[in-house]
Amino acid sequence: FNRIEGYSGGHDAWGFRNLKKPEAADIVCIGDSMTYGISARARDSWPSVLGQLRGTSVYNMGVGARGPIEYLHVLRTEAVKLRPKIVIIAFYFGNDLLDVYNAVRLNKNWSSYGNLGRVDSNIYGWC
Repeated sequence: FNRIEGYSGGHDAWGFRNLKKPEAADIVCIGDSMTYGISARARDSWPSVLGQLRGTSVYNMGVGARGPIEYLHVLRTEAVKLRPKIVIIAFYFGNDLLDVYNAVRLNKNWSSYGNLGRVDSNIYGWC
């Protein structure tokens, strides 16, 4: 599970791209580099712009190279601590399907999510 060190290079105490970690947030945005705002200034990331447009607190929990399994982990372990009214999970079709496949098949920390039970190959006509 990749993590950015807290208080490094424009990141807050939790290692997310925010000025500071609040006690609570109205909206939490979870995702990968697209949510993080790669190639954009922090104030121009879409979660930051969303907060500006809505006039509400938005906490950006985007980190590059994460996928849906990590999003679930962040939601369960960190996002809930901010008591958000809304959680937006940004699913990027460009790589998130592959990320989740690789996470459950290749990473022992997430492999339990890959146990979907037995699939009878005859149902689908596979040999």
